[in-house]
Amino acid sequence: METFRGRLRVRLPRQMFEGKQKYLALELPDTDLNRRMAEAKVKLIESNIALERFDYTLEKYSKPKAPTLTVVEAVKPKAELDLAQLWERYKESRSNKVCETTMKLNYVRVTGHVQKLPMVALEGAGSFAVPKATRFEITYSNTILATPLIASGCNSTPAANGH
Repeated sequence: METFRGRLRVRLPRQMFEGKQKYLALELPDTDLNRRMAEAKVKLIESNIALERFDYTLEKYSKPKAPTLTVVEAVKPKAELDLAQLWERYKESRSNKVCETTMKLNYVRVTGHVQKLPMVALEGAGSFAVPKATRFEITYSNTILATPLIASGCNSTPAANGH
């Protein structure tokens, strides 16, 4: 260990670098505290040489580098459908799985609610507050949207449902 231009550096053994003199600049001012830290680093280097674990890149012994941060702009997917279009597709996919009366009575009611929403674009769906629903409303909505075929009493074939 030595001081060069007021800074501490470690002189590495020439035999490690084919006879060429190499230094590890610690970038620390020459103070008592920094000398103790440099001595600890010298001991680490000496032990790594003895145990044949010496890092020839010297990264292991250098000052840790601050992580490089890259600013990444989130890519927002373009909404291809608005909420009303998405609801219509859902109704179409369920049309052969629920009774005709469920479609006419319950799904028409939900369609009316969807059309009354203040915003129908899917990309802004999380930005408006939904009124707190009662337990009955949640249960009723789940019943409308997820009525199983067995409970509805409908046959699973479209012809049997009059479709």
